[in-house]
Amino acid sequence: MELNIKEAFEFGVSLKAIGCGQGGSNLVAAGNNIGLFEQIAAINTTTADEMSVPLANQIYCFNQDNQKRGAGKDALKGGRLFAQNIDIVRERLAIIFSEGSEDAFYILSTSLGGGSGNGMVNLLAKDLKAAMEDNPKLILGLMTFPEDSFIELRSAKNALISLQDSSSNNIYDSLFLVDNNKVYKKLPKFGSLAKINERIWQPIKHAFTYVGANSTATLDVEDFEAIFKCGRCAVIYETTVSSDVNVEALRESIMRSWEEDNHYYVHSNPQRLMSDDYHYGFGLLIGAPSNLIERKRSLFENTFASIRNILNNPQLSYKGFITDDTLKDKYRIITIITGLPYPVERIQSLNGIVQQSTNNSVDDTPNFLKGINRQTLIGQPSTKKTSKDGFDMFSLLAEVFPAEQSAAAKEDFSMDTVVSLNSPPKSPKKGRLNFGSRR
Repeated sequence: MELNIKEAFEFGVSLKAIGCGQGGSNLVAAGNNIGLFEQIAAINTTTADEMSVPLANQIYCFNQDNQKRGAGKDALKGGRLFAQNIDIVRERLAIIFSEGSEDAFYILSTSLGGGSGNGMVNLLAKDLKAAMEDNPKLILGLMTFPEDSFIELRSAKNALISLQDSSSNNIYDSLFLVDNNKVYKKLPKFGSLAKINERIWQPIKHAFTYVGANSTATLDVEDFEAIFKCGRCAVIYETTVSSDVNVEALRESIMRSWEEDNHYYVHSNPQRLMSDDYHYGFGLLIGAPSNLIERKRSLFENTFASIRNILNNPQLSYKGFITDDTLKDKYRIITIITGLPYPVERIQSLNGIVQQSTNNSVDDTPNFLKGINRQTLIGQPSTKKTSKDGFDMFSLLAEVFPAEQSAAAKEDFSMDTVVSLNSPPKSPKKGRLNFGSRR
């Protein structure tokens, strides 16, 4: 683990992760196993769930009536428990993240369809964003679509609630959406859930490892941030090919990695999703052995230009050709695509489950496709908050902290807490994040 942390600092990008609920916590534990994160934390509403995160990194928003009961697959209840315990969450996160980089990006993870993680993750993201208002750094989300979401009413409702809030409130810089059905179909041979989860994180780890590395052309940290700040959804595809290829073969290998059977994302092929109507980003990272990296410079440059043209010349595009001697006689190619629309077809499936199950009963779940500006789904440079037929997850915070109390509470937080909203950062250095960090 120590080696991986040093490696992350060497390349200029460190990542801190927070898992929400049982599914999100175990995802974060898997990413930590492969050395992706500098620091991790996990938040849940019950001790009954098995979480792989060390006890010292666990935080609980208990149901005081029954500490082992949790949210019971009710996202609204999960959100309410988080709001009621928000002081505890803030204090514990400040302790857990008290050491480490001030420049870290953050990634929050959960399983859509559940109650605890799904109910709290967007509220947590909003709180983190407010904490970094004076000195913002990336807040990313990685969320999975469990199989239950497409066959069971409560899970479908919970997933819709989370997607509704995350899209209309624009709280993540980018959101990775992973399809569990595709994961299990693609990775049955890896056996344990922990090993499968590690594979989900692998392309993201390689992307973070390569960014800012010494190379003939470098995608630096600022470029990386700019790509992800395009918003909406993001994907990172990866493939490894023989070094004995020309531009055409390399381009075809990259495009094959986008095909539905070759990745875990909910989205379709990015070539069909790109549009001049919205802002999107593209990054190409190519790792190669040191004896090839300079000799193949023209091959990599031409491949980058070719892919950029296929994607209709995205507004933001950066490249990195990085020395990686672990590859020996191969190339590792990582494609980053951001600013993608929300997965409309999958959302329609979720809506279908909810509508089919509630024809004869009263239900207050927002209809995602009707209750939101469709341009938020298909892409606009900016998103606007929309009405949700009386539903707003973020109103839970107001329930617990009335406006006057919230204003007073903000004044009480110091920079030793995770959510110091009003104090200036300790370090005036541009681009540095002081988030409960100490050197």
